[in-house]
Amino acid sequence: MKTNSYFHTFMEMLQDDLYDDYDYFLEATDKNNYIMKTNLYPKIEKILSTPMGDRKFKQICGNYMDRNSSKLHTSGPIELIPFGDVDKAMFFNLFELDPKYVVGLVVDVTKQISTQTDFKLLRNNPIFWVFYCCIRFYYLKNDEKGLNTALAIYALSVYPSLFSLFFKYGANEGVMQYTMDNLSEKYIMKQGGHVFGGLFLSINNSFRFLKQFMKDASDLEFIRFIQRIRNDQKSMLKNICGEYMKNYNAGNRVILTKDSHDEIVIDDTIENNTSSVQVVTNTIVNGLLTNGLDLKRINQCKTLAQISFADCRFYMSKIITDKYTKDIEAFIQAVLFLYLYDEHKDKKDINSSNFLVWSSELFRKTNSNNDNIRTIKTTLDKWGEETGVHAKFKREASRINYKKAIFWYFILSIQYYNK
Repeated sequence: MKTNSYFHTFMEMLQDDLYDDYDYFLEATDKNNYIMKTNLYPKIEKILSTPMGDRKFKQICGNYMDRNSSKLHTSGPIELIPFGDVDKAMFFNLFELDPKYVVGLVVDVTKQISTQTDFKLLRNNPIFWVFYCCIRFYYLKNDEKGLNTALAIYALSVYPSLFSLFFKYGANEGVMQYTMDNLSEKYIMKQGGHVFGGLFLSINNSFRFLKQFMKDASDLEFIRFIQRIRNDQKSMLKNICGEYMKNYNAGNRVILTKDSHDEIVIDDTIENNTSSVQVVTNTIVNGLLTNGLDLKRINQCKTLAQISFADCRFYMSKIITDKYTKDIEAFIQAVLFLYLYDEHKDKKDINSSNFLVWSSELFRKTNSNNDNIRTIKTTLDKWGEETGVHAKFKREASRINYKKAIFWYFILSIQYYNK
């Protein structure tokens, strides 16, 4: 791969973190710029100042919340709650706005910032700027109900992208329930009691700090608000995701049925086929066991590990059997969890060169406290012992080379069978 391709991949990996560092870029912003306050806010104010416009705004928000009520009132984040183009269009139509017009204003705002970044977060979400104006309007009018409605819909518009960042494949309901049940009150969503409560509490906490800047409403304050709401919500979900993954890997979940005493039963196992990772794992394992050894992959692995073709084929033939089905499944699932969840990658990324680069680094990791990395290492050691590699080769360097060949055979198989 060419150097510029590596650089492009690296920048994509960093892109999300760049959005968290707006303070660096904001230092170059002229606080006296009021492009949004001058051009966008009057259009929002014009509609919300009328009884019909005010009523319609609150009605659209209420209808969206009602449609998604069941998902919003789970104890923790389980399913994606889309806030799509149709939802956004209802607000743009209400305010008689073309999204392209708002994006044009955003471009004008960002031109005032002396940096090379393209500010995708700001340009790709014109609805955030509209909702900021709604929040400002109701705050200045001292309309508590309107303010709460505007804050809630803003938080809900931010939520889908951040949910997808941490829970791309959704969450197991039993594991999430166990997670939320065992969190302390320091977690905001725990305090809120459910997803909606957590989101609303998070944005209210942010607003209490930011409301002092609402009257001024410079372009800087618009950006500061967008940054702060996203970062606070991201932090909340990141913390929950961390605890959720610990419980998932430990096998902790709640069985969501009640016994004769109407009590929730705790189980220490996780249902199979409840996550997309398990589905992908099953596909790969079935392909491996059904099709047997692939000589092309054997040849690739012997080259990577610098061992003989005959030895590589011999030892892999001992592993790719029904005897080791559970070990193969655990190994592949551990790799997928590390890549898809810990690295926040998408299923399609498995078929990229990035997955191979990451896998190479994974093999070199030692002494990790991560349960999935330990699973990979202990499984490779088990295969080395039970296939005779350790008995035949006493030098650690030789043992590592053979385990490297085994490791790469499964990595390449994951890519091959990931459809």
